[in-house]
Amino acid sequence: MKVYQSILGITICGILILISTDSYSQEPFKGRRNRERDEPQKAHEMMETLKIWRLTEELNINSELAERFFPKVRELEKQRMEHENEIRKCLENLRNLSVKDNKTSEINQEISKYFEMRERHHHETDAMIKEILKLLTPVQQAKYLIFEDEFPRKIREFMRQHKRRPHDMTDSSEQVPENIPGN
Repeated sequence: MKVYQSILGITICGILILISTDSYSQEPFKGRRNRERDEPQKAHEMMETLKIWRLTEELNINSELAERFFPKVRELEKQRMEHENEIRKCLENLRNLSVKDNKTSEINQEISKYFEMRERHHHETDAMIKEILKLLTPVQQAKYLIFEDEFPRKIREFMRQHKRRPHDMTDSSEQVPENIPGN
């Protein structure tokens, strides 16, 4: 079973890499800046695809549950991204205020806003996760919570281990990734 999962994971990673490199070859007139701007979106889409595949496998999700479960998961991810953007903007405001010779009161207001925002985000995220858990059996709930904790860490670890520049690429058939996210 582990061998099958590894082969399936390698195949999916290979397909994702081929899709991304194929898109470069099909867009010869697209400027480098436009490509670089599109890369985060493509990477996000690939990560979302990988996450859905791994969740389906880990939680043994059937099609009936998938119709209710994945829209909620996507909504949670959208909410998290919005929260990250709000926090990023708040931190940028703090950065600007701290560089300028501003009044302490403005900085204190922004700091208070930051902590209020984080607390609100925490409550909203918890509420959304509880909605998702209502759709699952207790075993699936446990597996989902573990997955949500481990998946980002495994992705970062995988990316760190396999980070190479395009001109450094060697024959990938000789190197088989051992830590496919979710294993």
